[in-house]
Amino acid sequence: MMSEIAVVITDGASVRKLSWIKRTSKGFYLSFLDPSNPIHISYHEDGEFHLRKDTTRPIKEDVSLNVPIIPQWPRQPLTNFYGVEEIYSFVLDLSPRSLSCLPSFKKRRCDGIFCIDTRYLRTNIIAVEFKLISRNFPLPLNSTEPHSAFYYFATLTTPWLVICIKEGA
Repeated sequence: MMSEIAVVITDGASVRKLSWIKRTSKGFYLSFLDPSNPIHISYHEDGEFHLRKDTTRPIKEDVSLNVPIIPQWPRQPLTNFYGVEEIYSFVLDLSPRSLSCLPSFKKRRCDGIFCIDTRYLRTNIIAVEFKLISRNFPLPLNSTEPHSAFYYFATLTTPWLVICIKEGA
């Protein structure tokens, strides 16, 4: 049941690793590799949800951490999961200087790679959203959704993992 997905960014010259996602029999584990704001998330089978900075301490409602706070109440269990749950979202600067801070992507075995190619984007600022959605559940979109939103569905996990990229966040 183990699946691993890498999220990478390329400008054509280099490939940088933005995050990794693992799905195991115990839950989903996500890591965001921005050195200035490293975030680790776990969403366990029983619905327990943890958001940590630097893997050491749970993030509380503290504005001094300079990260968005996502409520850490228990979520629905992953067994019999139904609907949509937002996992994490953030805004990313795609300038060469910002991207150079991300680690280089080293080839290794994984089940999927989602690649953001900056050469095809019209802006250097994007919003990135990670969600879980039950199989074949309609993704709730609203009329204010930008037309330049791209969705990636990782259907090799249960529930499905959805990654949304929105330009000009």
